[in-house]
Amino acid sequence: MSRGLSLALLLLASGAQASSIDGAGRISIGGGLRWVPNWWLVERAAEAGTPVVDHLQLGPSGIASFGYGVAAWLELAIDLFVGWEQFSTLQPDGAKNVYSSLMGAGMVGARLVGKQLWGPVSPWLTAQGGALFSSLAGPGIDNGEVLAPAFAAGGGLDVQLSDRYGLSFDVRYVYGRNYLEGISGMNVGGVMGTLSFVIFFPPEPKRELVVPGF
Repeated sequence: MSRGLSLALLLLASGAQASSIDGAGRISIGGGLRWVPNWWLVERAAEAGTPVVDHLQLGPSGIASFGYGVAAWLELAIDLFVGWEQFSTLQPDGAKNVYSSLMGAGMVGARLVGKQLWGPVSPWLTAQGGALFSSLAGPGIDNGEVLAPAFAAGGGLDVQLSDRYGLSFDVRYVYGRNYLEGISGMNVGGVMGTLSFVIFFPPEPKRELVVPGF
């Protein structure tokens, strides 16, 4: 937390040195990996005599992000997240119950951006809130779909390759929960690391108002 606050203060303090993003637009689309540890679920499943097995803590994920600069260093952002994972529980008779978890989320929030603070590199921090949809499928699950409030926070680096195009690397923590029947609640958010392709939209040049006779 203290490191994130320090970075936020650094971005604000260096705003005079960075380029302005006021009126600039951005679209980012990318993919990567999502880490969903689920230690609580693993412990409760073991206590219930049905330990979690074949659990890949890394799964595929994707992000689409849309941003618009509303101040020199502040951007309004709308982000869409998607992720998937699969795991199994070992039953007392030796059989495996296989479960799959799909999540999708929509978030609205803000970014603090140090536009081209280090040459073509623009560091940023973000905090967002919204809704997360989770679908858990497997044996004994009649309705594993949950829609609940969620939040996300993180940061990243945009690297501008030209006036219009660039790359972005970011790490986000996404909070979301579901419930595995008969065992415990489970994490369906996780930590997402993403590499994205970015399209930048420079701000329109400001036009002077011309009034006839003045």
